[in-house]
Amino acid sequence: MAEQTIPDDLHVRDVALLLDVTPQMVRRYCAEGKIEAYQRLGDSGKWIIPAAQFFHHPNWPSFLQMREQLKSQSIRIAEKMEKEFGE
Repeated sequence: MAEQTIPDDLHVRDVALLLDVTPQMVRRYCAEGKIEAYQRLGDSGKWIIPAAQFFHHPNWPSFLQMREQLKSQSIRIAEKMEKEFGE
């Protein structure tokens, strides 16, 4: 298996998967200060969420496993496309 990488920051959709809530709820938690986060460009609505606050969350190991599975799947698809259409 490939080396597992721990992200420094998470996106709203990642935290929604991790916490099993909607992305809208994650944005609300960020705005209310319930989740440590900062906005990418002022009040753009794009939140960057430091991952370290979730390292001890019960869903963290399965979240990392899911990320690795998606990464492996993406690599396999890219390799297949390169083989079929690449130079």
